[in-house]
Amino acid sequence: MNRILVAAFLFLLFPLSSVYAQAVPIEVWVIGASRKPAGRIDPEIKSLVQELKRDFAYTSFELLQKETGQVDKQRPFRAAIPGGRELNIALVGADQKSVELQVTTEGVKTRVRVHRRGSPFVVGGPAYRDGVLIIAIFAR
Repeated sequence: MNRILVAAFLFLLFPLSSVYAQAVPIEVWVIGASRKPAGRIDPEIKSLVQELKRDFAYTSFELLQKETGQVDKQRPFRAAIPGGRELNIALVGADQKSVELQVTTEGVKTRVRVHRRGSPFVVGGPAYRDGVLIIAIFAR
């Protein structure tokens, strides 16, 4: 009887769900932002332009790189990004609606929650050329 109670307590404390055990598909967009007077906007990121202009004081946005992969508790997502840097994304937790990720690259170390199949989490990154890198992370 005590074993059953202990097992029930552990189940409630640490829910076992296939969502927690599975790898989470992610997509990462690396965007170069600058204050160039011409204000070039890459058509491929048109869906993010209003958010980018609202959150960042830049006029030009260019998609430099698009990466897809998976992240799970044992295997972080890693990608080389412009400027000779490495982007690391580790899975902290997940449920059916969102995922919690640890995002690390030069000058950036943050924990974020990204809604599955929703808007990306967008974070300003390190300096790059005459502006900065912006990293947009989608969870699928």
